Amino acid sequence: MFENKKEINIVFLGGSITQGAGSSDKSKCFANMTGEWFKEKYGADRVNYYNKGVGGTPSFYGLLRLQRDVIAYNPDMVFVEFAVNDTGSDSRVYLESIVRMLGNIPSNPYIVFLYTTNKDYTTPTQNFEQVANYYGIPQISLKDALKRELNGEDAFEAGYLADSVHPSDKGYEVYYNEMIRLLEKEEYYKKPIKKEKTLVEGCFAADTRFISSTEVLHTDGWKVTTIGERKSLLAEKENESIEFEFDGNILGFEHGLHQDSGVYNVYVDDKLIGTGSPYYSNNESNQLVFGFVTTDLDDGHHKVKVETAKGEHGGTRILLYNIIIGNKN
Repeated sequence: MFENKKEINIVFLGGSITQGAGSSDKSKCFANMTGEWFKEKYGADRVNYYNKGVGGTPSFYGLLRLQRDVIAYNPDMVFVEFAVNDTGSDSRVYLESIVRMLGNIPSNPYIVFLYTTNKDYTTPTQNFEQVANYYGIPQISLKDALKRELNGEDAFEAGYLADSVHPSDKGYEVYYNEMIRLLEKEEYYKKPIKKEKTLVEGCFAADTRFISSTEVLHTDGWKVTTIGERKSLLAEKENESIEFEFDGNILGFEHGLHQDSGVYNVYVDDKLIGTGSPYYSNNESNQLVFGFVTTDLDDGHHKVKVETAKGEHGGTRILLYNIIIGNKN
């Protein structure tokens, strides 16, 4: 496994459950507890672990930040958890693209797919399972572990979930125990099988950069603000715009959720290509989530304009974090 490694890098890539939402302290989430287990097993001076969970985001966003948040750490093992947030979408192309990108880096890390759950144990995992079975990737069903623990009882009512999907400390303890039970077995340390042919069409490698929205040109209606440790750009009126230029075929935005949000229209080379909506009822958190994105631009140089507009709920507020640009290869 890691016997010949002087330094072991473990990355947890996922959504809010990887991040630790619902726990009393982030040290009690399954990812961080598992990272500490690796330190105890292989030596604190040898192991580095990185929790790269971002709440409210799917595997598509995971793929676009793979270079920055995973590959940059030269990983030896990567845990992928997006099942709850990928509900309702065919995520196979993004999951497969993540696997193929990781398989092409020098460290060629072990990969494990993780399946968390909602209170009814109905989180679909078939897209993950298809990709995992095709590439021989180990899978850990934390969903099944919680269901066994409670004999199918409602996990929220039993106090193992803090809400419909996020574990409480008790729930994270169940997830962690299942992780360790299985990670003691050699079969969970496998390199993905190299495949010339993809499982699904449309797989791509994402070479992306994240630039702060505060670095682009904007009108006086926008102001620079700081949310937590993140600098962002805030507009509170309609028809306020930002402009920038870039080379590539990928364009995306991270925006902040808020109940007073409007929408933002995205123009590329003077053509409206889509709209982003950060509205979320009864929410003032400004939580960073994956906003509007396209990976279908023509190759080459582009001029971009983003303009605010009133949303269907009457709001006009828009908060933008990073802008994602790059190339789909």
